[in-house]
Amino acid sequence: MEKSKRTFRGSYPAYALTYFFFYWSLGVFTSVLSMYLTGIGKSKAEMSFIMSASSLFGVVLIPIVGVYQ
Repeated sequence: MEKSKRTFRGSYPAYALTYFFFYWSLGVFTSVLSMYLTGIGKSKAEMSFIMSASSLFGVVLIPIVGVYQ
């Protein structure tokens, strides 16, 4: 009888780390992007559009990337 290998891929810690780093990077990205847009002189309306568009593109692209993985 073969021993079952314990793999990290597909385990709970792997999912927990994935979600942690996803939301951490999303928070860093949005805070840095807003400071950058303020620095180059964008108005509040333009900043709002750019921030919401980046989130919507992420929601649309995640399933597409998942299909081709």
